[in-house]
Amino acid sequence: MRVEIGPAALPLATAVVAGALAARVGGSAVRRLSAAKVLWALGLLLFAIGAAAEAYGTGDGWGSASFRAYYLAGGCLTVAFLGAGSAWRALPRDAALVVTGALAAASAGAAVSVLVADVDPARIGAATGLRPPANDALLGHAFIWAIVLNAVGSLLLLGSSGLAVLRRRAARANVAIIAGVLAAAGSGGLTRLGSYGFVYAGQILGLVLLAAGFELAERAPGRPRSRPRGLGVAPARRGSPAA
Repeated sequence: MRVEIGPAALPLATAVVAGALAARVGGSAVRRLSAAKVLWALGLLLFAIGAAAEAYGTGDGWGSASFRAYYLAGGCLTVAFLGAGSAWRALPRDAALVVTGALAAASAGAAVSVLVADVDPARIGAATGLRPPANDALLGHAFIWAIVLNAVGSLLLLGSSGLAVLRRRAARANVAIIAGVLAAAGSGGLTRLGSYGFVYAGQILGLVLLAAGFELAERAPGRPRSRPRGLGVAPARRGSPAA
């Protein structure tokens, strides 16, 4: 089978950008543990996986495996994980834990639904150029997970950032997050400019804005910083004898 490298370059570039941003946000979370950043990094990584599957399908021809990976990672889980990260900044800790637990259960349900669903070979084969197969190429009820997870994730992302802007808390960070969500969500409309390639430009812009917003949000002045906790052993005070 002949592999078309040229058309795959744009989704591959999107995957590389998303993966690099995931590593950047994840590395920041490792330096100073933050549940929000861990979930944001996972969301960006899922976007990278979906874009990589799209690059493979575009270059080598779509199959059931590449379409399932694209649908699950990019279509179902990305926005949900990004929204859960925002929940850790906007909601009380107990509520954020509930959201995270619900996300874990919903992710398992979505994964099972996508993996066991049948794929319509005719609709998969009808995909040409940069445009991926239509979502209804995946049969069954997996689309319900995509609708619910994207709706809840978008609500958490936009709602928490919008509320923070109204309260004048980390305004620049939250404006960047809102702009990133709108850029990524509205990228599909850029096909009116004559090429599906503009969609990837909108997605990359949205990713960069989101990652910038995440970084600025964690660096916002006045934000309480968590102290590392040991295993129940208090550090010795200066001048006190060692035990």
